[in-house]
Amino acid sequence: LKLSYKEKYALENLPNEIDALKEKIVKYQTILGDPESYKKDPQDFVKKTKEFEVMKQEVDEKEMLWLELMEKEEQIAQQK
Repeated sequence: LKLSYKEKYALENLPNEIDALKEKIVKYQTILGDPESYKKDPQDFVKKTKEFEVMKQEVDEKEMLWLELMEKEEQIAQQK
């Protein structure tokens, strides 16, 4: 049992991808938390709300994948 190239790549890069998404989420939280945002541009506010939800879901999915890969890596290490 060993990690594929794709899995190794994901294991190395997922933390940076997750961090970048989390930074974007914080920015969106600030924008969406401002009551003036909706008043200024309701359509943009709705668009950003949807993007915000997608980003949160992406973070959850990437974190789950990263955890699964970490567990697999640990299992491989224990077999050696």
